[in-house]
Amino acid sequence: MDGPSSGTGAAFSSAFSLLARSATSWLFPVVILACLGAVPEAYLEYHAQELVILLTGPGGIDLALGGGALLLLCVLLGQLVLQLIGLLWAFIVLADVAAGRPVDLRAGLRRTLSWRLQLSWLVSTLIVGSATGGWWMGGCLLLLPFGFAVVDAYEAGSGLGAFGRSVRMGLTKAGGGDLSRLAWPIVTASTATLAGVWLISCGLSCAGGGLLVGGEPSSEDLLGVLGSLASGLDPSRPDQALIGLMRALAPKPDLLTAVVTVLVAPKTALVEVLLMSVQLVVYHDALRVTREPAPEPPA
Repeated sequence: MDGPSSGTGAAFSSAFSLLARSATSWLFPVVILACLGAVPEAYLEYHAQELVILLTGPGGIDLALGGGALLLLCVLLGQLVLQLIGLLWAFIVLADVAAGRPVDLRAGLRRTLSWRLQLSWLVSTLIVGSATGGWWMGGCLLLLPFGFAVVDAYEAGSGLGAFGRSVRMGLTKAGGGDLSRLAWPIVTASTATLAGVWLISCGLSCAGGGLLVGGEPSSEDLLGVLGSLASGLDPSRPDQALIGLMRALAPKPDLLTAVVTVLVAPKTALVEVLLMSVQLVVYHDALRVTREPAPEPPA
C-alpha cells in the first residue's frame, strides 16, 4: 500500500494533510511567538544608528564591542527561547493528531519533563539539526538511520533506546532496492524543503537587490566614508577610526525594514514545523508497514 514511508510525494501529501487538520491548534501560537521574538531585533534595526552612537560614546571601542555583543546575545537568546516554546507547542499538537489522540498540551508537557526524554531529545535534535544544517552537502542522509529518533523518544519514552529503534526502522526496506528504506522519504522531503526555501530566499534577495540598484545611489558610499575618515584620522587614536566607521555605516531608521523583519520571522519556525510533520507521518506509517505495535506513551 502506498503511504508516507514509500515515497516523497506521499510523505509531503500526508504531512500537509496533518498540518491542515491541526492548524487551528498550533499555527497561531507559533506565528505569534516567532513575531514576538523578532520585535527586539526589529527595534535594534530601527534604532541602530542611535545605539551605535550611544555605544561608541565615552569608553571608546571596548564599550561599543562589549555593549553590542551583549545586546546581540540577549536578542538571540530571547528569539531562541520563544521559538523553542512555539516549536514544542506545535510538536505536541502534531504528535497527538498524528497518533490519533486527542490534543492534550498538559500531558505532552508532562511527558517532556522526563529526564530520559530530555537526554534523548538533546542528542537527537543535535543530530537532526546537524543533518538539516548541512543539507546542501547531503547532510540529510543522517536522517536515514536517525530520522525517527525524535518522534520515537517522545512516543515511547525509551530514552537513548530510541536511537536503536530508529536505526532498525529507518533502514528497513519496504520493497526492493536501497531507495526503499522506510526513512528515505524523510531524507528526500527534508532536502527538497530546505533547497526550495533556499532558492526562494535567494530569489527574493536578488529581487530586492535589483530594486536597490535601480534606485538613486546613496550620497555617501563606502569609499566616500573611508576617504572622509582617512583625511581626519589621528594616528595616535586608531580606535577613533573604527568608531567613526561604525557610526557612518550604521543603517538609518527604516520603519518598513523593521516591519518586514517581524512579519517574515515565522518563516524559520514554519519550515521546522513542516520537517517535524514529515518525520511524524513517516514514522507512524513505518509502524504500520513493519507491523510493530505503536509505543505506549509513558505515564
